Amino acid sequence: MKGKSNYNSIDYSYVFSAKKKLELEHSKKSATNFGRMKNKWTAAAAIALASGSVVLFVPTGNAQAAEADASVKTEKVETNKQADQNVAAEGDANKADGAVADQEQQKQAQQPLQDEDDDDQTDQDTPDQPVGQDDLDEDYYKSQDQPVNTPDHIKGNVQDAWDQGYKGEGIAVAVIDSGVDPSHKDFQTAPTNPKFSKEDMEKIIKKLGHGRYVSPKFPYVHDVDTGDDDGIKENTEKANTEGSHGQHVAGIIGHADNQNDKYVVGIAPEAQLIFFKDIGINGDNQIAAGIYDAVKVGADVISISLDNNLYVQDLGDADQKAIQYATDHGVVVSIAASNDGNSASVDGVWGKKRIYSPCSDAGNYQPFNSGTIPTPALSKNAITVAAENSAIGEHNEIGWFTSWGPLPDFTLKPDVLAPGVGVISTANNNRYAMMNGTSMAAPFTSGVAALVVQRLKETNPNLKGAALVQAVKGLITSTATPWGQGDNIISPRQQGAGEINSGAATKSQVYITTEDGTSVLSLHNIQNTTKLNLIFHNLSDQAQTYTFDDMGGAYTEQHDSEAGKFSDTPLTDAQISGDNVITIAPNTTKITYTLNLNNIKKNQIVEGYLHFSDSNQQADLVVPYLGYYGDMTNEDVLDRDANDKEDPDIAGNYFTNEDGYVRGVADEYSMDQLSDENQQQVTKLYESGRVAFSPNDDSTSDIVMPFAFLKQNIKDLKVEILNDKGEVIRIVADAHDVAKSFHSDEDNETSSSTKDEKYEWDGKIYNKKTGEMEVAPDGQYTYRFVATLYNKGEHQVQTHDTPIIIDTTKPVIDKIAYNKQTNTISGTYHDTGAGFTDYSYGTVTINDKTFGFKLNDGNQNNFDNSDKIRAIL
Repeated sequence: MKGKSNYNSIDYSYVFSAKKKLELEHSKKSATNFGRMKNKWTAAAAIALASGSVVLFVPTGNAQAAEADASVKTEKVETNKQADQNVAAEGDANKADGAVADQEQQKQAQQPLQDEDDDDQTDQDTPDQPVGQDDLDEDYYKSQDQPVNTPDHIKGNVQDAWDQGYKGEGIAVAVIDSGVDPSHKDFQTAPTNPKFSKEDMEKIIKKLGHGRYVSPKFPYVHDVDTGDDDGIKENTEKANTEGSHGQHVAGIIGHADNQNDKYVVGIAPEAQLIFFKDIGINGDNQIAAGIYDAVKVGADVISISLDNNLYVQDLGDADQKAIQYATDHGVVVSIAASNDGNSASVDGVWGKKRIYSPCSDAGNYQPFNSGTIPTPALSKNAITVAAENSAIGEHNEIGWFTSWGPLPDFTLKPDVLAPGVGVISTANNNRYAMMNGTSMAAPFTSGVAALVVQRLKETNPNLKGAALVQAVKGLITSTATPWGQGDNIISPRQQGAGEINSGAATKSQVYITTEDGTSVLSLHNIQNTTKLNLIFHNLSDQAQTYTFDDMGGAYTEQHDSEAGKFSDTPLTDAQISGDNVITIAPNTTKITYTLNLNNIKKNQIVEGYLHFSDSNQQADLVVPYLGYYGDMTNEDVLDRDANDKEDPDIAGNYFTNEDGYVRGVADEYSMDQLSDENQQQVTKLYESGRVAFSPNDDSTSDIVMPFAFLKQNIKDLKVEILNDKGEVIRIVADAHDVAKSFHSDEDNETSSSTKDEKYEWDGKIYNKKTGEMEVAPDGQYTYRFVATLYNKGEHQVQTHDTPIIIDTTKPVIDKIAYNKQTNTISGTYHDTGAGFTDYSYGTVTINDKTFGFKLNDGNQNNFDNSDKIRAIL
């Protein structure tokens, strides 16, 4: 990679050998085969239902019912309709943050130890989780005189920036994270030429009314959650034994370059660290509060490895508004893209063999939009960072977990890649930890941003406010290095502009922006001819010359349905035209290229890179681009129903009652017998037209709850209830900015987009005469989703209907007779409401012996079974 020739001939093989086990592979899993199991479920359902409803044969000859489902009642006998117990999703949302060493002895203090419990480890480690390592030896590393995180620095070309004289002197980097241990021995070296003296900071603290001065390395700390500035350390058992997330992040940025003890070294070792503790009390991160305070304190860069649940750019959002405030005040913000992989990387679905883990870079289907980047990382002016490993060459890989772009409106994110796999950094109590995650890549980029800010303050002191932030982000993004696999590129939706190149970012005299003020081309909906307008910013007083190439032309995405992998393939009928050699005068120069599409099929992604080789061989420049050719509303935004003949792409839509029992299957008691079965297997069984509930205030099936799965983040999601004439009689919900369904790293499950009580229907409608909400009459209704997409097109508004039955009428068994001569009991049953499903069974109990019979909803509505009754008697 260009720009990395500054390293001497020291053999780094020992470092890469030690990290060999961190080259992680995807674990292989497969979905349960539905066809093989269906007979088992049928048998289980029959047995369960047989014990759920009983006909008691008594001396008087009267039949009595023992209730099992309060929603289905009769004075004579109970027959069971439908339901299943909602099976809780498995998985541990616990996010441990590192494997740390026991430092009671000095030698042990310098090593991250192997995770003790290896028996339960999968082949693929979870982001921000401990990663085992068993080949680290302190004496060996010291004999090489190289820090253990040297591979990260090589990958990011950090030494080149250091050789230019930039190590973060006079720069302050703020961190908003879980806590920090400033007493760590590696934070005790005072920075050279610090931005803040103790006296300076004490004046600032007095003005703010909160915060605490700790040391020259940490001139300001503050707990934005509790205000307890003495409790800045993440002092939990997990943080002290497994590693503190915030402590790890702080070390990546500013771990001091201790000459006699260089186990790890930060990217900006001379920078001061300002720390805001934010552990997310009550589930809400106080990111915005930390950003405002960081600006007021005087930070130059803010590093954030936290997120909140919003997936669109919106300055009405508190976090995004705060980032705009920081930008306007000349403060660069670097944010982790998150660890949710490609949005199509969900749990396994029916009929599909899944040989990859969810929340990764492989998926069950090919989505219109693969993005999973949340706020605040999606902020326009933030540097959004994806993660890669620290290997070079054939072992180079993007972190399988890193969240993909684009944003819902097809704005291109992330911005760059940085090391985030197997990263070693500081932990509490003089320890060290190894972690994976974009949480590690963001502080790496924050450190690089500190070096670039230092450079610009020295070389271009006239840059202030938003112009300074644009220049820093532009230099980091424009000088990144995109990489590919074989002859093909890796999608900019996964890597942004490519791998961060610290030395090039501090060296380049030119950076590129586009019409939206970013350094990437978000083309949105493109036509056969699309203009690519670029603005070159020359920070020097000398003209700079570049040679253009299109890095193989335009590409589109292809999906391997067997392996689930996504890859880019060339569009042979797409070309980019424009000047081959360009000269950039001082200040700004506008240059336009043209993307031409000839005879390519509609409804596909078009993406690639514009590359500019520097004639002076200082720093090449690159601009990633992304567009969509065709109807951006062509995808059916809601997944198929769970019982559809074609397999759903995500999990399939279904309905439950308030207790989680699937509607349209059978009664609750019987479904309890399947509580250990996969929830998706049970939802597959529901019958269309049989989804029913009985809103009669008996606390059983009084409401109906939708579990719908969205393939896109959508602008609006309305729920309408229609009567049997197709008239809208109630609006149940009208939600905005609704998130798609994807496998969440934090929750460790693929969640329904409508898993919220606001989408529940309690069976009530408004009575205009009384002015009250009243239960609707028994009968047929329609539960309709009305989804409005962000992008314009023929199908921007989409609907999805499900027939719903309100049924408060009891089923009946009558004409019961006992034939003494043949020892048989017979009778008939019927239901005028929802009726019975293929999994509805009744039971008959005679002399404490019970057997079941299937409830048929046709002409064969009797339970006469002479052979079985004779056997019992």
